[in-house]
Formats: sequence, structure tokens, C-alpha cells
Amino acid sequence: MNGLSLKRRRDIRQQRMQFAAVLVTVVLGVMMFGASYDAYENLSISYNSTYDRLAFADVTVTGGDAGLVDSLRGLDGVAEVASREQADVPIKVGEDVFLGRVVSIPAGEQPAVNQLDVVGGAYPGQGATAQGLAETHMAEQFKLAPGDSVSVLTVSGWQDIELSGEVVSPEYLWPARSNQQFFEPPGDFGVVFATPDMVQAVDQSLVLEQSLVLYETGADRGALDAAVSSAAADHGTSDVLVQADQPSNKGLNLDVTGFQQMAVFFPAMFLLVAGLAAYTLLTRVVYSQRSIIGTLRA
Repeated sequence: MNGLSLKRRRDIRQQRMQFAAVLVTVVLGVMMFGASYDAYENLSISYNSTYDRLAFADVTVTGGDAGLVDSLRGLDGVAEVASREQADVPIKVGEDVFLGRVVSIPAGEQPAVNQLDVVGGAYPGQGATAQGLAETHMAEQFKLAPGDSVSVLTVSGWQDIELSGEVVSPEYLWPARSNQQFFEPPGDFGVVFATPDMVQAVDQSLVLEQSLVLYETGADRGALDAAVSSAAADHGTSDVLVQADQPSNKGLNLDVTGFQQMAVFFPAMFLLVAGLAAYTLLTRVVYSQRSIIGTLRA
């Protein structure tokens, strides 16, 4: 062992607590960065994989005339266009009544766009009527299970919807009614995906006709957003909502962005403190051994 190595070991042994503190701080900073940034990446990938798996709509168009769907399907880069109806109507669960949302789904098959992940029960079978699926936040809030029923206010009064299952929807990973009503108190909002006959039974003045547009993989999103908006305007639509502005997706993106900033900031703070501590420790060692250093250099 040469003299320099021996001296270094003796210095570390003499000030072992200070060296240990710096080492622990550096290790904590690296561990925090690895854990938090990996968690951020996993969260982002999880959301995106769910959107891809369930064919989350790139654009939701509300209103329009009969030629809208064909016009949208004719655009280069559009993979699929699906139609549906949606209505915000009073829903009753037991003694609780609130303004919820009923969304039409085809019986016997998943919709082509904005598919549903059935996490309990089963999807309504072919030819089913007065059946529906409870969105998972609503099911958890009211302890709903397959076989239970909820009531929807129709033009002829309250009508029961038998729930065949519980689902996760890419539209409601964050259960927001709209961008203006982003934070809904628990129990004040819920979504039921029901067979078309239930949407047809409610007050038709409350029903919105919607076209869901799904882009091809790798398509130029900016150019297609503009093309879809232009086609929608030509057919007299009332609203065009791109995926970036969809309430749930917008909220989750804000959450992920905030998480990313924290995943970098806190580990950086630990590493900065570790750097300052190491600088202070080495400076003290140098100043305390100036005479030795001078002698050895001479």
C-alpha cells in the first residue's frame, strides 16, 4: 500500500461520521431519482398503453348532419369513426339522486372507439335491452355489483337499468364531467354505459349525437386535428374536442407533468446538498492539513 492510499484511509477513518453522512446523502439522492423517475415513466406509459388498448378517441365531435361520418372517414390518416348518443340526465341509486350521464353502447359487441375494460360482470349480450355497465368510480362509490340496478329519468318517469358489469373507460380515468366541472364531489356524478333503447327513452332534447374519431398509428396529429375541425365545421357541428383537451386526459396530463417535476426536483436537491457537504468536508481536510501538504509538495 503506497503512502497516499494509507493517508486517505486514515483520513476517512478519523472523520468517518462526516464521510458516512455524505455517502448516505448521495445514495439517497440517487435512489430517490431512480425510484421517482421510474415511477413517473411507468405512470405515463400506463396511461398511454390504456389509451392504445381501449382505442381512446383522438377527437370527439358533437352534432353535425348526416354526411359528417362519411366525410370524416374519407380523411387520410383516420382509422375509424364511431357514432354514439350521450345525455346528462338524473340518475337514482337507492335514495341518492344526482345528475349523471348515460352513454349508448352497442349490445353484443364493443364499440370500435372508446372501448370498455370490463373489470366485473359481463358486457351486455346481443339483443339485450334496458341493460348497462357502471363506470368503475360510480360502482365503487355506491357499492354496485352485477345484477344491481339504477334508475334513469325518462320521458315516462323513472326506468330501471340492470347493471351487467363494471367497466373502466379511457374517457373517465379521471371522473370529470367537463373542463368547466372538473372536480365533482363523490356521489354527484356517475356514468352508465347503456343499451341504445335507454338513451332513446330519455328526453331527446338532452341527447347529444357524437362522432368519435380514431387516427392511424403514426398519423400527423396536428394536421389531422385541423382537417377534422374543418370537416366538422362544414357539417354544422356544435363542438370539436381534441384528445389533449378531453377533461380526463387533460387532468391526468397535468398530474403526470407535476409528478415529472417533483421526480427531478427532490433528487436534485438531495444531490446538491451532498455536493455542498462533500465540498465542505474536503475543504476542511485540506485546510487542517496545509502544513502536511506543503511539506510533501516541498
